[in-house]
Amino acid sequence: LKTPITSIKGYVQFILKMLEKEQEIRSPLQIKSSLVRIDRLVLRLTRLITEMLDLSRIEAGRLELRTELFSLNELVTVTVEDILYTNLKHTINIYHDFSCHVNADKDRIGQVIINLVVNAIKYSPNNDIVEVRIHKTEKNQVAVSVKDYGIGIDKKEQQKIFERFYRIEGSEEQNFS
Repeated sequence: LKTPITSIKGYVQFILKMLEKEQEIRSPLQIKSSLVRIDRLVLRLTRLITEMLDLSRIEAGRLELRTELFSLNELVTVTVEDILYTNLKHTINIYHDFSCHVNADKDRIGQVIINLVVNAIKYSPNNDIVEVRIHKTEKNQVAVSVKDYGIGIDKKEQQKIFERFYRIEGSEEQNFS
């Protein structure tokens, strides 16, 4: 929930600064572009809240997916752009090894991408590079990989990272906002 809220706050502050200095507004398109992003982030936040309210269904194994056909490349690009707006300390490079459309739950895929990229940023030094790649696997499946150049995860901790709410003690997390 914090990532969409941070993004919304950033866009609102940007618009407010532009409106305070009306003579510096180059185009209403700047404001419109920010409002479109705010609208998209509010929608994402609403969906996240809905997911939290449905947590009991998820835990009971009755998760309902809302599948649709969409461009994975476009979803990755838009998601990374939203993250970049709230974090100017890192460079995120996107590599589209091929273009593809997938039939999946767009919101859930988007949330996974957000989680992976935000974690890569959190555990990477400032001014570092994060790479996001859309590629085919050896089994001819689509994959999205996120690579950072942080300290990595100790071998003995790797088995525990998939435990719910598990955090590695003493990890050096960077401030995302």
